[in-house]
Amino acid sequence: MHLLLTVVSCVLLCTLSAVAQETETPEQNTYWWFPDRVTLSNGEGNTSPSRPVSFVNDTLYEFDVSGPFSITAWLRVSSTGTNFWRAAVSIESPDATSALFRVALPPDQMRFNVAWMRSAQARGGAINTTAVAPGPGVDFHFALVKDKDNAITIYVDGVKRAFHTLSTQIFNPGSKQIVLGRTKLDGNSARSQWNGMIRDVTVSEWALTHEDVLRERDN
Repeated sequence: MHLLLTVVSCVLLCTLSAVAQETETPEQNTYWWFPDRVTLSNGEGNTSPSRPVSFVNDTLYEFDVSGPFSITAWLRVSSTGTNFWRAAVSIESPDATSALFRVALPPDQMRFNVAWMRSAQARGGAINTTAVAPGPGVDFHFALVKDKDNAITIYVDGVKRAFHTLSTQIFNPGSKQIVLGRTKLDGNSARSQWNGMIRDVTVSEWALTHEDVLRERDN
């Protein structure tokens, strides 16, 4: 009888544990979360460094950009007819001349571009991805997932739209911050301001699955 009760208790505990794991949301394990909204207008061209910078700049403690990570956000692009870069999310360091990793839209395009540094002063590369931002004037969910093999996957509104592999590791100095709405380039920390809306941004220290991305979008 005692053995039977022990077995039943174990089954119940294991079942509850499994249910908890299945219903756990990414937000419960998110490394960094910005639950608010910033709206930026007019943008900032590379030739106009005096224009305003974004409203969000926060420290990332012990965050390893050379390993797996994920970035999710709700975005809106105000217009496509622009002659400047528009950076949505940028991970930066005072120990590097440009952003360690950034996500942006090139001039007059709606296709996401990612760029990264391989050392303090050397750029690792840039990829004009196959993921296209909807709009303009459309709110959409964006997710970028970097895995342990240095590959990135981009989802737009929960649909996989890009898969690329970075040619080098991302430089990983000790001091880092996350910036929303602009980026650092060649020592200038007020470049390429986003033109539109950014809200509900999360950063995770692991590679989200497609199911995680869908759950994040629907929360």
